[in-house]
Amino acid sequence: MARPVTPAPAKVDVWSDENREQVLDGAKGTTESVIRIADRIRALSPKARTSIQQAAQVLQGNCPYNRAAFQIPIVLSAAADRIEADALTWGVREEWRRIQAGLRHHVGVVELVGGPDLTAPSFVDHLLGRPEIVSRAELMEGDSIAATRALLDHIPEAVASYSTPTLDRIRDAEGVLEAETSGLWPLKLELVGWRMAIERVRVHVHDPVAASQLDAMVDLLAVWLEQRC
Repeated sequence: MARPVTPAPAKVDVWSDENREQVLDGAKGTTESVIRIADRIRALSPKARTSIQQAAQVLQGNCPYNRAAFQIPIVLSAAADRIEADALTWGVREEWRRIQAGLRHHVGVVELVGGPDLTAPSFVDHLLGRPEIVSRAELMEGDSIAATRALLDHIPEAVASYSTPTLDRIRDAEGVLEAETSGLWPLKLELVGWRMAIERVRVHVHDPVAASQLDAMVDLLAVWLEQRC
């Protein structure tokens, strides 16, 4: 008896009015979107999951913009967890807890796509030997926001020096991730959602230490969203 064929997931228009409204509804909507994406990736075949991880390795080793898409959720989640909700104004505590939980889910998607660590560039990769490329452990040892900002600051320089073979590898890997995640990678809409949710909380935060941390988180997202690969 022939085995039933599982239909491929329908392509999602991440910029549709419905998805845009849900993500821009704050941390709750953004978290729900991230969870749906994680569920879609888990439902893929083992072969597709392997293809995704291989493509993710290529992107992390060659494209600083895509590497940052893996790195930023990790950095934001760690930064958010250092700000205790109870230390914030009463009216934003619940929203901050939702942001913290949602960013952890986003890190989970990053790990589903690329694995638990940030891939070290191989000898054939464009980013090999660049000082702004660090492992996840190294990232967490120091000022992770500053380290990630250094990565973002080098995007124009790195992109300008792509060879044709490097650019072809990047485009092929992006094509794999786009196909296997139904066009959702690099979760740009969700990162817009986190930026807006954090900005809404920031308005009500007056503690200088927490405010400075939130400003740095928003700035990091703003810089990445202005970049291209």
